[in-house]
Amino acid sequence: MVYVSHATNPTLNRTLPYDTLRDFAPITLMSHEPTLLVTHPSVPANTLAEFIVWAKEGAAKGKLSYATDPGSAGFLAGELFKQATGLKAIEFIPYKGSGPAAADVVAGHVPYMWSVISIATPFVKQGRMKALAIAAERRAPGLPEVPTTAEGGLADFAVSGWYVLVAPAKTPQAVIERVNDAAQKALKNEAVLQRLAASGTQPIGAGPVEAAAHIRAEMARWDRVLKAAGVQPN
Repeated sequence: MVYVSHATNPTLNRTLPYDTLRDFAPITLMSHEPTLLVTHPSVPANTLAEFIVWAKEGAAKGKLSYATDPGSAGFLAGELFKQATGLKAIEFIPYKGSGPAAADVVAGHVPYMWSVISIATPFVKQGRMKALAIAAERRAPGLPEVPTTAEGGLADFAVSGWYVLVAPAKTPQAVIERVNDAAQKALKNEAVLQRLAASGTQPIGAGPVEAAAHIRAEMARWDRVLKAAGVQPN
């Protein structure tokens, strides 16, 4: 199983011990987990539009940064957000994991972050974070009160952490099809669907052709965004 970082690794790393496209055979695009714009409760913004105004004021003073785990879905959303709103002066504070980044937002050390929904939701429900928008085409069942970025005035802004089931390249097609069939059945299982829903993850179940196309599209998309952001490969 590979994550969205599978598509960004070629841009974020000078060398890899594998070729992202040549060495893997995509089987099933299993699911995706949307990202949320979340802030510390003290941030004086309750909508995406209000947040953008507040962020522009902070960025103009050179005093605004956000917490992130570089390479994560939240990091991708954060950098895309800066480009989409012209807030390129905002800097990111790198953390070794989205959990520690979220902990510092909750503690008030950093004002905001973009986070996958599974990490942020418990804090939002406890009132320790405010969720201003979800970067998805539709609202999340677990947080129905949180509007989408499009509803907040930011169009074409869907960013999620996705999961694709893969096999080694040159795996026989019959095996690929058999595993894909099993994955499709699993995504129809009520127990599996309940576990996905509990974390805010949304099932997809796209087959090998669609999964391969998705990876290629994500590689191209995030390569453009990361290079425009000036992110240097390790």
